[in-house]
Amino acid sequence: MGELALPLVGNLLAFLVFPLVGGYVAHKLKLPSIIGYIVGGVILGLIMGDYVRGATITNVANIGVILLLFTVGLEIHLGSLRKSAKFITIGGIAQIIFTSLAVLILSVLFGFSPIESVVIGLAFSLSSTAVIAKLLQDEGTEDTVFGELVLGVLILQDLAVIPLMTILSSYGAAPTFTQSLVEIGISLLKAGVVLTTVFVFGRQIIPFLYRKVAGLSRELLNLFTIFMIFVIVALFSTLGLSASIAAFIAGMLVGQTLEHYHVFSQIRPLRDLFTIFFFVYLGISIDLSIISNTIGTIILFTSILILLKFVIISVIFMILRYHSRISYFIGLYLANVGEFSFIILHQSQNNNLISETTFVTAITSVLLSIALAPIIIAQKHRIYAALKAGIKFALPTLYIHIHEKADRDLAKVEDMKLHNHIILLGMGRVGLYIAEALRKLKIDFVIIDRDYHAVTRAKREGYTAIYGDPTDIDILEYAQAGSAKAIISTVPDRLSQEMILLNAKNLNNQAPVYSRVHYQEHIRQMYKLGADVAVQPEFEAALTLLKETMLKLGYSLTEIGKEFSYLKEIQSSDIKDRKKSRLPESKRN
Repeated sequence: MGELALPLVGNLLAFLVFPLVGGYVAHKLKLPSIIGYIVGGVILGLIMGDYVRGATITNVANIGVILLLFTVGLEIHLGSLRKSAKFITIGGIAQIIFTSLAVLILSVLFGFSPIESVVIGLAFSLSSTAVIAKLLQDEGTEDTVFGELVLGVLILQDLAVIPLMTILSSYGAAPTFTQSLVEIGISLLKAGVVLTTVFVFGRQIIPFLYRKVAGLSRELLNLFTIFMIFVIVALFSTLGLSASIAAFIAGMLVGQTLEHYHVFSQIRPLRDLFTIFFFVYLGISIDLSIISNTIGTIILFTSILILLKFVIISVIFMILRYHSRISYFIGLYLANVGEFSFIILHQSQNNNLISETTFVTAITSVLLSIALAPIIIAQKHRIYAALKAGIKFALPTLYIHIHEKADRDLAKVEDMKLHNHIILLGMGRVGLYIAEALRKLKIDFVIIDRDYHAVTRAKREGYTAIYGDPTDIDILEYAQAGSAKAIISTVPDRLSQEMILLNAKNLNNQAPVYSRVHYQEHIRQMYKLGADVAVQPEFEAALTLLKETMLKLGYSLTEIGKEFSYLKEIQSSDIKDRKKSRLPESKRN
């Protein structure tokens, strides 16, 4: 086998070094790595020119899209939509429709053609699943009300890619608008029939085949996965349907198998590599001269776009009776434009639906949106406070309606025993266990939660509950915190916990306040502010697991108690260089 030619090796190194450096710089700047890869591609295109714009690079980029969509389909868990399926479905569909229309109008106003405006409207209605899911995970808010709703809408958006890409692959294929609509209808019908057929047979056949192949060898399973992806891609392409949709469906089918975790772990490195090539290819395709001439317009367009998406999504979820704070967070987290937009824009350019200038402008706008998302979300509490104060000053009537009526449901409390009672703040998973225990102990308590639907369910189950913001001192006063014997706060985010603690101590300095904290470094801060007990659920889980393990290994309860005391001591200390604990030797028989 011959050696690789030196020029080829040099070109490969050049193709790899620029995204490598770009990804590293993006990581250091705490920006999504996608931005670094695309910027690296832009620089590569400037240096190597048309040499890196050949058919081979395009084909590699297309394989990257196929593998990316396959793993997206593989990771979709429809079960996560069940908890708030009604509101996720209504809110998600309404968001896509109204955002698409608003961005379409905005695009027309900025001089894009009607067809280009349709493409931009549909592409920009989607948000970044990768970036937002990671931000939620880093914050530990993926299990909160707004976190679950955001993730649910993102999954719905991922599913919406199927009809969106079907529409765009047919739009403009006919000479007239009416004929285009007919083509879209035929394509959607054809896609529906094919998808139903593939799902019905695939859900029966694919798991069976995977069980058989998995029993042979890991290498054959990996090879079979790649083979199956491209078989489905070939089938869809033969029927005139999008290869990208085929890859997405293949991922969802494999996601039904017991082997999907193994498949994901094996495919992921290959996907990451080819996906990087796709984003580098996008960067190579960008003409900087177009950006330099329109950068001011792009910044203005992106700013209005983010504002439009934020307002539309926030209003939709407020109409669905979610607290303005929750609706605000949902709107802020979904106000960006996602990575699927790159794929939709790429496909639209290949289908000659958008010009090169529009493609470059739209790609730059998406990049700017993704870059701004972590920065904006990091300041979400300050922005919320400023927005609330601004509405109160400029639109007092609207402020009263939102914060005095829509955000509260202060039912009559004559029958509530609100004296020498416990106030439970938050009706999430932690709060539900506490509420059930308090009811069993026949202790008088009242629940406060900013989730209208959770409060409604609580009342239906016989709990005494108030709909309102636990951080609002008026709500605590309404729950008669001044005569409470204890206040338990299960609200997860730090700022809310601090506001609750300060307000509770202001109303009743004698009542102990028990607070939940998410991160260990917040514990001392809560104690400084006056918390009587600060509990980190993850730490308590660790103690329980450790206890069960040590009991199994033969340690006595006294020895376990000593180790627990040590762990609790170092948890609440500021010592950075902690000595490792030495467990006492087991006393096995």
